[in-house]
Amino acid sequence: MKKALLLFFVSTVAFGSGYEKSVLWGGKYSGVAGSAAAGVSGSDSVFYNPAGLVHSPELGDLTFNLSGGSAQFKGPIVPNSNVMSPPATPPGTPTSGPFTNAGKQETSKTAQTVIPGITYSMKLNDSWSYGLGYYAVGGTRAVYEDVDFGPRAFKAKVGSEITITEFAAGVGYKVSDALRLGLALRYTMTDATFSSAGYVMGTGSFASSVAAVTNVEIKDIKTANLDSVRLGLQYDLNESTKLGLTLRTETAVSKTAKASGSLNACGTNCQTVSTSAIAEADVKVDTVLPMAINLGVEHKLTDMWTLYGELVHTQYSRIEKVDLDGTLLGQPVPDIDQKWKDQLNVKVAAQYSGMSWPVRFGYIYTSEVSDKQYARASFAPPGTAATYTLGTGQEFKIGDSPLDFNIALDYTTIKGDGDASVQPLTTPAGTYEASSTSIHTGFAYKF
Repeated sequence: MKKALLLFFVSTVAFGSGYEKSVLWGGKYSGVAGSAAAGVSGSDSVFYNPAGLVHSPELGDLTFNLSGGSAQFKGPIVPNSNVMSPPATPPGTPTSGPFTNAGKQETSKTAQTVIPGITYSMKLNDSWSYGLGYYAVGGTRAVYEDVDFGPRAFKAKVGSEITITEFAAGVGYKVSDALRLGLALRYTMTDATFSSAGYVMGTGSFASSVAAVTNVEIKDIKTANLDSVRLGLQYDLNESTKLGLTLRTETAVSKTAKASGSLNACGTNCQTVSTSAIAEADVKVDTVLPMAINLGVEHKLTDMWTLYGELVHTQYSRIEKVDLDGTLLGQPVPDIDQKWKDQLNVKVAAQYSGMSWPVRFGYIYTSEVSDKQYARASFAPPGTAATYTLGTGQEFKIGDSPLDFNIALDYTTIKGDGDASVQPLTTPAGTYEASSTSIHTGFAYKF
């Protein structure tokens, strides 16, 4: 039974990997692969680097960003295992044979999302500026409907539906013409629902679940924490080259959630099979959204070309396990050993301004974070990710005030093979894949 619990509770640690891998924000900087730490200014700085708030207009800068996209996940869910079935004519000897869809690569529903964000900033005096913002910083939606566990007459829903949003209030301080500092206080909110399925072998210690297929949902994982900050620094080496540094501190995730589901199990000596409900129970979940540090550069090569680069290190190795406290089906819920790796994002991008509408383009490499031995079809595959971006923008006038319009597209793909050697019933062998396409628009009005 503990193996089945491992399957569906492992979902809770995926708040980082799989969401921050491909999340880009804002119509302007998404086009250059999100490489904004060094040169961002105005209200977008609340998200990218609060030091850039120093360059806010005296009367204010209001930006509205809207992102829409679609994503799809693929991967095996039904384990490569034999399943016990009752005899054709009870009483008799139960039969054992492979699942009909053992190791089959399932395809999730195509998830459509629309994500708004709004920021505002204003200069207070020559040295101080402030900014406010509300936006999404991560999330995923990967749902597999009616996963067939034949020959049992049982279908399961497997998936993850997670949104991470943030309200931030920040200040920027001008130390000198070349040096700027910033600080933003982060109020981070998570909202998640997970559902998973697995098979418990007939040798399990929990008698009523002998040879059982489980489908469990964890819902109401809603947290709101004011325990993290984003620190920022910008330094102009010269008129052509700018540097940026940001540090996002760790955020705790602790919540008592609701767990329930259904159980398809053999009766005594597996003479019959029936499906019953799993009574709802409380399970306390504790994990973290880890610390991240970002170093960026912006270099104006010529009047027409500007180059961008960033390195982002996220400390996912902090998540060695997820602490779980509760019981389900009379059994204590075990902690989850995850053993994740730190994540490295490498971003390279450029902008060409030799036309009336500039051309922005970029690429993001993301290192492998998920462990192959703990792969799940509803989360980030165990492989490296590639993101490609393209964007443009233009400034218009509304009276005497400028209105900036920006638009960008991005495409992310990630693929890797799972390793079933450690837990074959919860990480089926096979190929895990995910891809997403997004469009980002932004309108910035300077008062």
